[in-house]
Amino acid sequence: MATEKLKVFVNTASTVSSSAITNVAIKTTSSSEQAVLKTISYEATDPEYPVTATLTNGNANLTTPKTTAKTVKNSDNLSGSQIVDVSSTVNLTFDTGADIPGTGYQDARYFSIDRSTIIKFADTTTASRGSTATTFATLGTFADSNSGGATTTSANSAFGWINADGTKQYARVFSGDMYVFNEDGSTATPSSYSNIPSGVHGGCTDGTYFYFKHQSANTTLGRVAIGTDTAINITTDVSFAGQSAGNQSSFVLYADGFVYSKVNGPATVVYKTNVTTGATTSISNSLLNVGTYSAGAITTKGADGVFYLIEVGGNAVNRAYVINLSTEVVTQITCADLNTSTEYGNLGLEVAPGLGLFFYNNAFIWIDANTMTGASATATAASVGFDGQSITSGGNGSSFANIPIHTTVAGSKARAVTHKVYADGVLIEGVA
Repeated sequence: MATEKLKVFVNTASTVSSSAITNVAIKTTSSSEQAVLKTISYEATDPEYPVTATLTNGNANLTTPKTTAKTVKNSDNLSGSQIVDVSSTVNLTFDTGADIPGTGYQDARYFSIDRSTIIKFADTTTASRGSTATTFATLGTFADSNSGGATTTSANSAFGWINADGTKQYARVFSGDMYVFNEDGSTATPSSYSNIPSGVHGGCTDGTYFYFKHQSANTTLGRVAIGTDTAINITTDVSFAGQSAGNQSSFVLYADGFVYSKVNGPATVVYKTNVTTGATTSISNSLLNVGTYSAGAITTKGADGVFYLIEVGGNAVNRAYVINLSTEVVTQITCADLNTSTEYGNLGLEVAPGLGLFFYNNAFIWIDANTMTGASATATAASVGFDGQSITSGGNGSSFANIPIHTTVAGSKARAVTHKVYADGVLIEGVA
């Protein structure tokens, strides 16, 4: 015969979890037990991460997930009868979501036709970047480092990466040629790659391979192994064109297993290719039209751990956009005008997680994917830490080689989810 008795489940002590997801078992029944839960109350907070709380019974959600921002207490008092069947578990799940980048800093090189050297554009103290910044003062001190080894530094596109041994390298693509440099500006071995065909102006990397796309539409995404010049091209299931040769050109960029390509500023389609399978889809939206010229584009991992793509337009359109690369939602952001084009280059610089800085001559524009806002200011020699050289397109290609900040991160921000849980109800033992 079944025996009814009141069973009180209590967790009143503060418990700290360092994992992304924490399941607190409210009640687990055996094959001969049932329970009726009457009251559940909880609170949870984390100093760095948003916390989502969900009450679950097996695979079913008993409550709609409730999310609060970091430092904000997530709490609730739930009442009413909830039957827990035999061999079941009711959990209260606290989920802090994706990792948030920890102590990263920007490291990039500036390639320009105007100079015979490569400018080091990096914080000399390698100080941590915050999730937001609006002035150079909040970014740290940058240095104009005379990196030798280059006789010309024109670049339609440029990119940087960190090798397995920790060394940093940078590459520039110009009119179908690609050249690679070491951290001190000396030429790497090999210094150039022969498997890049003419008609290629946009390139990127995942740190293992170079990827490039021809300006004419085809079903090949070029792929070359770093350090060996071995071509291992990828066949795409869609024919599309890469970054164009003209001064309207946009980008070929890498993020999180995909290459993103847009032919020019007025284009309204971004092609997205899986670098493992070659499967290609498209993000189509009229907001992707940034006008006659593109002032540059970057991919960045935001403060929320999500990857974003940002592009800024010039030539009087006063327009930029951000693509959430997880949801593919496009957000248009109004910004100041850069007045002219980048002339065959890419002057986008990632300066903090989710924050892009876009240059032309004495103007720069901030686009913050964390807040979906934009701002502009006038750049001076003092504000940028340069020797007075304007950041300019030259007339035939200038680009920043960004090493993504999330790859320079020393781990992710630590989780410290403090939570309390209380539950009570009736336990029924001896169920047949």
